[in-house]
Amino acid sequence: MVKKLKYLLILILAFQGNIVFANEIVIGPYLQLPTKDSVLIKWHTEDLSPSIIEYTNDHENFYTYEDSVLKKKHEILLPNLKPSTEYEYSIFEKDDNEFKSLENQIDQDGFKFHSFKDNSSELITWILGDPGVSGDPKMGKRIHKTQTKVKKAFFKYIEKNNIPSLDFIIALGDNAYSHGTYKEFKHGFFTPYAEVLSSYPVYSVFGNHDGGIDKEKMTYSARSYPKAHGIYYDLFSLPHNESYYSFNRGNTHFVFLDSFDSFWENFNGKNYEKVWTENSSERNSMLEWLEKDLKSHSETWTVVAFHHPPFGQTEHKDEKTQDIWKAWTNAYIAPILHKHNVDLVLMGHIHNYQRSYPVHLQREDLDRLSLKPKSKIKKHKEHFVRKYIKLLDKLNLPRYIPIATSNERIHYSKKDDPIYVIMGSSGAAFRDLPDEVDPSFFVREKKAGSTLLRITKDQINLKFISSHGDILDEFIIRADTNP
Repeated sequence: MVKKLKYLLILILAFQGNIVFANEIVIGPYLQLPTKDSVLIKWHTEDLSPSIIEYTNDHENFYTYEDSVLKKKHEILLPNLKPSTEYEYSIFEKDDNEFKSLENQIDQDGFKFHSFKDNSSELITWILGDPGVSGDPKMGKRIHKTQTKVKKAFFKYIEKNNIPSLDFIIALGDNAYSHGTYKEFKHGFFTPYAEVLSSYPVYSVFGNHDGGIDKEKMTYSARSYPKAHGIYYDLFSLPHNESYYSFNRGNTHFVFLDSFDSFWENFNGKNYEKVWTENSSERNSMLEWLEKDLKSHSETWTVVAFHHPPFGQTEHKDEKTQDIWKAWTNAYIAPILHKHNVDLVLMGHIHNYQRSYPVHLQREDLDRLSLKPKSKIKKHKEHFVRKYIKLLDKLNLPRYIPIATSNERIHYSKKDDPIYVIMGSSGAAFRDLPDEVDPSFFVREKKAGSTLLRITKDQINLKFISSHGDILDEFIIRADTNP
């Protein structure tokens, strides 16, 4: 009703020859970088305005933070927050020295969030894989509606089951389709999840579509190599290093990796790309960082997230067929995760749901890895594909096969090997699976959905919830030695 009245007012003013367009929030607000006593709030407005936030936790004491610099891209760090407390906040602009509340794209003019839970007995997160389909009109209305159904089914489930407030959201990459433009991020991620992102912080990994790869022009809208820059990194404020980072929450160590750009090295300072291998002349900074990071933490649980799965079934039947990202994460990331006894690995990229038993790695030598069968190369992709076929032919990367070390389907122990979860279907599930079943990935679902992850000091519990609200997969990893 409010929206109809606003449009009616605009029409009346236009008829009188005095058109006034109200400023509004076009992206956000959304939460980033939560700490024990602060949170970063970001938003974008249609027109230039100062950055003003008013907030309260008791409706008696109201606090205001203001940045008087006129801008369209805003961010304010709210300090001195009380832990485990619900806050309400509003965003304002000044018009003739009077404050005016701004609405966002779903007509919210007031927002809520829970501050960092202090000594919480349980950590609760929502995991989205490849959600940003609404950013691409070519995907079609049916797929766009599926993204909304997944969101509604998840929150209906947690409401029905009286699940406490989320701690944060994990996005496994490809938050925008298909070229990582500002408009695609707006319509594919920030608008569909607007009411959620205003209440819960989000951590993201860098996916290939977030990078905005244009296979015809070989251009990008964002790169993490050699230094993070572009649209994706302007939108997301992430800890430490924006392309790969880690943080601790409760008794869990979270690691977010860049599987898209991390393998490039700047060869002898020249302006062209070379894929890092064991025989490279230069070191790989992310892999060195990962080794040190996993070695140094002491939390009970370790959860790792990145975009490109090192194994799991794709739509290609040829076992020697791999894209270069899968080949590289298989050769170099997976062995490090197993070396340091990671508990859970979360990935996207493949648009369905797959889940492994606990697995160990068996190295297999292959004569040749190819990107795609030559007959399937489309003309407009030929340059792009041939480039990576040529690279793979030269690299001769090692390959690891996952071998199941348990046939238990639900209950596991921390002493078991890592479990891998591929879930690229939070936008839609449109990637077929081969008829032949990989014995290590025994759960296979071509259905859209998202994941609820709950972690206590005693266990990890993961549920894959479909767009219809059904639990299609669930498992538990216990900290003791008796599953």
